[in-house]
Amino acid sequence: MKLEKIIEKINNKEKHWNIVIICCGLAGAAIGISFNTSGVFYNPVSKNLNILKGVFSFHMTIFTLVMAFSSLLIPKMVKIISYKKILIVGVIMSTISTAMMGMVKSVSLFYILGAVRGFSTSMYSNVPISIIINRWFIKKNGLAMSIVFSCSGLIGVFISPLLAKCIEIWGWQIGYVIKSIILFMLCLPAIIYPFKINPIEEGLQPYEDDSYENNSTKILENKNNKKEEKIFYSKITLINMIFFSIFICFLTGVPQHFSGYSVSLGYSESIGAIILSSGMMGNIISKLLVGILSDKIGPIRATSVLILSILTGIILLFLGNKFMFLIIGAFLFGACYGIAAVSISLLTSYFFGVEKYMSVFPITSFIANVGSALSISIIGFIYDFTKSYKLAFLLSGVMVGVSLIFISIAICDRKKNILKNII
Repeated sequence: MKLEKIIEKINNKEKHWNIVIICCGLAGAAIGISFNTSGVFYNPVSKNLNILKGVFSFHMTIFTLVMAFSSLLIPKMVKIISYKKILIVGVIMSTISTAMMGMVKSVSLFYILGAVRGFSTSMYSNVPISIIINRWFIKKNGLAMSIVFSCSGLIGVFISPLLAKCIEIWGWQIGYVIKSIILFMLCLPAIIYPFKINPIEEGLQPYEDDSYENNSTKILENKNNKKEEKIFYSKITLINMIFFSIFICFLTGVPQHFSGYSVSLGYSESIGAIILSSGMMGNIISKLLVGILSDKIGPIRATSVLILSILTGIILLFLGNKFMFLIIGAFLFGACYGIAAVSISLLTSYFFGVEKYMSVFPITSFIANVGSALSISIIGFIYDFTKSYKLAFLLSGVMVGVSLIFISIAICDRKKNILKNII
């Protein structure tokens, strides 16, 4: 009887890690393909159509803004509609609209397709993925989250040079078609594999190492839950967390211009794609590292390590007249994705607790996407009018400094609330 229970427990846990695998595919498609590889198209499309980079890259601003607004609806949608249906609709719309990007030449049509892609991508991007992981995992939640979102960077590392090469050989139109096929293939396992957004609907429990101890812990947490909310939840903390998110996530639009920056320094498109891939490698490492560090030293210190990495990367990129400076700088700057995808989620849990997470995280995620959306076009226009990316890197440094001020205020406010509660 005990052996049967052990086998059943192992099989149940296997299902949980299968969920992680399919979420890796979704993150790879939504972030790695739809967002991280967009930079390799900026130069060839803007040159071919004789339009400013800022004008063309604005379609990604629209994409990100629409995705941000649409993501706010996801928590409500999954309560009334099967997530599998939402997923299928989103993937089909994304695949078709991405392929159509290679079939149009009008700026207005690029913008319309950007909006369609943003809406459809929200159905399998950060918010739904985070909901799935948080419901399927209690123990090893941070590890699962880090693995899933690091895959988006891994996809970017391999696919960016591939798409750049395809564009050189067959043109950007075929490049978009290839991009749409890769996107669909990454989402296919999640479409085929049977799963519910909540394990309880399948008669399973969230991943736990010791069910008895965890159940006891949950009971104690529930009893003390109201007290925890009074300690950690504050409007001042929320406001500062929002501003931290928008300023720090402004940086995530910068790597999309690494390819253009390298070309402006005299390197080829292929070399530019390699530098972009270096940034995506930093993306992967930072997402894995921040989860591990957070478990060891807490989310605040873990996030501080990534911020230090970003500042070092900015300096190297600003001085980047040497190829090695660009490669290392891009790698270190890639830590901005670790903050956007993982740190903000961990910090939200740290400041607001488990109960407030589901109501606060969609807001911070939305704000993070707004910051990212603004940066994509702002940096493009900075280059169009100054013919240099140097100002963009200076602006990035300022954004990091301002974000540090906001997160410091949030930390101080949290400590003040704890002291008040003790007294």
